[in-house]
Amino acid sequence: MFRKLFSFYVQSSLHVGLAVVSLMAITHLEFDLALGFPLVLFVFCSTVLTYNFIRYATAAPSYFYVVGWRQKSIRTLSYFCGFVCFLCCFYLPAPTLWVAIGLGVISFLYVFPLTSKIQSFRHVKHLKIIIVALVWASTTAVLPLVTFQLTLTWYHLIFWCVFFFWTLATMVPFEIRDIKWDDPSIRTLPHSIGIRGAKVVGYLSTLSVFFIELWYHNWTWSSMIGTGIVCLVTLCMLYASKPKQSTYYAAFWVEALPVLWMLVKWIERALGF
Repeated sequence: MFRKLFSFYVQSSLHVGLAVVSLMAITHLEFDLALGFPLVLFVFCSTVLTYNFIRYATAAPSYFYVVGWRQKSIRTLSYFCGFVCFLCCFYLPAPTLWVAIGLGVISFLYVFPLTSKIQSFRHVKHLKIIIVALVWASTTAVLPLVTFQLTLTWYHLIFWCVFFFWTLATMVPFEIRDIKWDDPSIRTLPHSIGIRGAKVVGYLSTLSVFFIELWYHNWTWSSMIGTGIVCLVTLCMLYASKPKQSTYYAAFWVEALPVLWMLVKWIERALGF
């Protein structure tokens, strides 16, 4: 029973939703913002809805007529998340909704081409990982700032870069895992520069996260203990990534890294670092 529930938790994108919300919580901690329930619920549910749509709706002949309890349960969960997103819209300011709509359009174009002559972003060479990193970074770093009507500065842009490079790094294990199924014409990182080259990109992205954060905190090494630990774990997971990996290596453990980062940040805040 537990195994089935755990499998459903991962396959229904609930774990991805938790990962995105965890990164957004780090933004709130970084800028001393109150964590508003409507925004958290909106981001969580919209993430689950978007990922389930990309994973299942685009691969099925019809998303409205599916067979099997798992597919039906995931579809029902997606409908429920869509309904919750709609309700949350009444509690969020207009600028937040406009940014969310823009990110939603990018996510839609990630799957569906704008015209018959223009490919979807997912099938444009080398663009797949960039689009995902852009959407994740904007969702987790920009939406909270816009919700609190803060004037965006260069410091906010630098912080956005932290999440952008973080997403690039943590996507590499997924791209290595999917090298057997991804169309070579998409030219994902492993297809373009090989598995070793993709790992190097992940290493450099992780180190970029650490040193940008270090610069952001005025080169105060004591404030980097938590982030340093999480970056070290990320480097180890990148090193251990391979095409033939356990079922939940990327889908659960790598996806759980943002949750680990958030917990470490909370502990640092509680200890006064």
